[in-house]
Amino acid sequence: MTKKRRLPVKTRPIHMTDEWDGWNFTARINPTMGTLADLQGGDFDRMIPALEAMIIDWDFVDEAGNDLPQPQEGGIKHLTVDLLNVVTALISEKIIETPKG
Repeated sequence: MTKKRRLPVKTRPIHMTDEWDGWNFTARINPTMGTLADLQGGDFDRMIPALEAMIIDWDFVDEAGNDLPQPQEGGIKHLTVDLLNVVTALISEKIIETPKG
């Protein structure tokens, strides 16, 4: 019997620094081209599902220190713009660093 082939899903834990020291998340670093297109397209209705596909989990909290819902549970909508900018920049760095093959 032939083993079913599957596209590898590559994830990496990302530990934030500076203002966000101690904040951590796990990201998919080999997203599909469709996911990247949705993220880059500027349409918020498509960007949120793209981010949900790329951010696997996190330990983020709100202003009161309460845990934010996980990305796939609507947590993306709770992020501030500055936090989202840092997260997406870090994901982009990890995508660029992804070894070929």
